[in-house]
Amino acid sequence: MIEIETIRKKLKNCTPQSVPETYRHPYSAEDIARAIPAAVLVALQLRNDIWHVLLTKRSTTLEDHPGQISFAGGRQDSSDTDSRETALREAEEEIGLPRHQVEILATLNPHFIARKYLVTPHVGLVGTFTPKIDPIEVEELFSAPLDFFLDDQNCTPDQRYPDYDGYQFDYKGMNIWGGTASILLNLKNILKNAT
Repeated sequence: MIEIETIRKKLKNCTPQSVPETYRHPYSAEDIARAIPAAVLVALQLRNDIWHVLLTKRSTTLEDHPGQISFAGGRQDSSDTDSRETALREAEEEIGLPRHQVEILATLNPHFIARKYLVTPHVGLVGTFTPKIDPIEVEELFSAPLDFFLDDQNCTPDQRYPDYDGYQFDYKGMNIWGGTASILLNLKNILKNAT
């Protein structure tokens, strides 16, 4: 089991690249210039002495990515001062996670997702809180052990589209793919490989 000291140490030296990662399509400078800024919170919570990642199943009524597994997060509002504030605001709106209960540890590489979003992931530790789900955006809040995502055997190629070169994780019937899997893969690589 990964320990908090290891998580802190490896994320402390994490410096996001200025070049976004993409899990599916090549992109141009023009694509990035037109991209909609967004952010997500990769929330880590200690449950029964095991670190878990909090994930949501998006509402099936949403226009973008309905029913998919994701992190709490969304588009940057004009009132947000930066992507970190976006991630914290969205987590509070979607799952009722109070901003003051989040300790941000690191900002990961931005990800260019679905040919239109530039998503900045922020990794944070969260304590116990009482979830308040926004049913318009979130169908379900659940968690999966962080160690599950660190195990290479659980990360498999996803071949749902001919031009798709991403990966996926299957956890208890939940298929985690696309941008969410790409962010988890980035986190896995940092935690397993960084010095």
